[in-house]
Amino acid sequence: MPNSARFDTSTGFAPEPVNAAIERMNKERLGTAKGLVWGGAVYEGLYMDSFPRILFLMKEAHCQSPQEVWGMPWHLKNQVEGRVDGPLKEPRFYKTWRFLGCMMAGITGKMPSYQSLMANGPDAFDYICKQGLSKTAVLNIKKTPGTSESNSRELMAYLKEPAHSQLLMDELSMLAPQLVICSGNYDILRSCLPDVREREWPCGARTFITAGSNAVFLEFVHPSIRGVKRNVLYTYLQCACYDIMTAYGWLH
Repeated sequence: MPNSARFDTSTGFAPEPVNAAIERMNKERLGTAKGLVWGGAVYEGLYMDSFPRILFLMKEAHCQSPQEVWGMPWHLKNQVEGRVDGPLKEPRFYKTWRFLGCMMAGITGKMPSYQSLMANGPDAFDYICKQGLSKTAVLNIKKTPGTSESNSRELMAYLKEPAHSQLLMDELSMLAPQLVICSGNYDILRSCLPDVREREWPCGARTFITAGSNAVFLEFVHPSIRGVKRNVLYTYLQCACYDIMTAYGWLH
């Protein structure tokens, strides 16, 4: 088992034109004077080759300064590879991203139990989480730097601006996910996006589809939510994804 601080990503990855295009589009439309955090695929080659392609949609990036300018792909690659460079100087694998990677490892694998993922110790668990994280994409609704607590009214007002909602839909079109996991922002998206058609699932999950996107949007919470055990969140998400993937013929 490789050391948990490193995950070999040195071979097999295609150039990343989609990430570059998303960065350029954000800079051209929004500029950088008020700070900017754009999203994208962690490793574009792995993400594009995945089926189903899964994207986590967050509210906004937690930043130390309102003038920060950086990209989520760079930030998450640092998490996977254990690098400490750039303006954020991150020395550790953050719990939020570890858990997101854990959930991805389950969804894109054979949906093992949470306990089985942790059975071989923390180093093995970190490696599994980094493998999962490497296959995903992450976007934020709000592109300017945010704080640790998001204001839902502000986010809704932000997304209702046509330029901002169009930017998000263009990003989704470029990344072409089959499943978008809405991390604490499902109701905001459902209220702001056009021609929403909602569905409830036997496990209690809610999803919607919307005009202008081929993705299924799944209601979920932010990976760092407090007060709910992670094994419970993990198990719920696996159940919801199993129902959805079965219904849409995505299981393989």
